[in-house]
Amino acid sequence: MRYLSLVLLGAALMSPVPGAAQMRAEFGPVFGYYRPYGSFDAASVYSTALPQAPKDLKGHAWGADARVWFGSRFGAELRGSLARSTIPSTNTPGGPSGTTRADVMTVTAQGLLTLVGTPAQRQIWLSAGVGAIRHGGQAYQRYGTPIDVGPVVGGGARFGITRDLHATVGLSSLLYVFDIPMPPELSLNPGSLEHGRQIDVLVHFGITWMVGGH
Repeated sequence: MRYLSLVLLGAALMSPVPGAAQMRAEFGPVFGYYRPYGSFDAASVYSTALPQAPKDLKGHAWGADARVWFGSRFGAELRGSLARSTIPSTNTPGGPSGTTRADVMTVTAQGLLTLVGTPAQRQIWLSAGVGAIRHGGQAYQRYGTPIDVGPVVGGGARFGITRDLHATVGLSSLLYVFDIPMPPELSLNPGSLEHGRQIDVLVHFGITWMVGGH
């Protein structure tokens, strides 16, 4: 039975996949603008190294994405992006606090549904899935560079430049609850250092190279 199972598995792997000729894949760099929305709950203590509001982290972003299309209507997408910003100086009893650098890295995995067009031509789609966001850089290093996960929704469009080269535009929104626990040296203070519901928006454009399905 074990030998028969191996034979059947090998035959299945070597047999043609129905509709494989209809599969297309595309990948390439993306550039855009990252803008977080939301607010932080009132806290018992504050850190001048952290943003006073989520919008302090806005900035330009860059990364890469890849999509696979299974026929003309459905697909899957994986995108990674990094946004860097500088948290402005604030006044303290001891003088200006100075600026700190913050890095926000986002990775999303989404399913795609075509609204108009096909992968072989102009196309508009909706997307939904899950994303993970990591806050790092000088601002968050001492707090363990927190990682949060939440649902993501968005959409995009593609326009042909050549047969295989395309321009893309899109927008995605990641929803999550951001939380930095109170560090040990401040553990006598109640609550979190920063906590609040966030909506992180990324407006992006890119160039992709299409392969397969010719």
